[in-house]
Amino acid sequence: MSARWDTLDRVVIVVRDQSGSMASFNPAIHEACKDMQAAPRPPLTAYHFVSFSTVAEEAPYIDNLKHVNGGTCIAPAFGLVHKLLKVKGTPKQVDVVFISDGEDSDIVTCKRDLDSMRPLPCHCRLFCVGVTAGFPTNLVSDHLYAKFGWGSDHSAPPVIPLETPSETQSVFRQLAGYLIEPKCRPPPSAADIKDDMSAAELGWAARAVSDFFEFTRHRAV
Repeated sequence: MSARWDTLDRVVIVVRDQSGSMASFNPAIHEACKDMQAAPRPPLTAYHFVSFSTVAEEAPYIDNLKHVNGGTCIAPAFGLVHKLLKVKGTPKQVDVVFISDGEDSDIVTCKRDLDSMRPLPCHCRLFCVGVTAGFPTNLVSDHLYAKFGWGSDHSAPPVIPLETPSETQSVFRQLAGYLIEPKCRPPPSAADIKDDMSAAELGWAARAVSDFFEFTRHRAV
């Protein structure tokens, strides 16, 4: 397969927290990432891995990132996603999988740096594995979705919880089920809004329209 991503239909980029607090989960998550990459995939689909602690590193194989360790600095990992698209080209779709257990070491700087980033320039979805109760859900909903998940289906669970290392394989099976779903439907038109829509459907419609206009506004800058 070509190393250029602009020839691909989809690239799945796993952004994985390897800070010290993840130590008890890291072996199981590492094996689950290897299984994910080895599993059958549609044509013109690639996987890539970004691991972060105090710094962020990237590689096409998770085994190349075994020794990343330190504190928690989230924004550089997502900045690296942007850099990868500039270097390797932009595919038709990017699915970002964010795996973490806690807040950034400097959350004010993290939010500022994430807010300064543009949305990805292609259809993108964001999937999250929240390791224990410390997962930064508000960071995802308020700062990451509009930039890295504006094509996500907001009726799907925003975070898949992972409470113990023994649950890792079952959580990644659940994640795989979401990843194989086709990309989300486009933002709704006025004709799509019906009186009998459920609260979840109305919530999705409002968020989809908001994210679409946020994305187009950033592209116009």
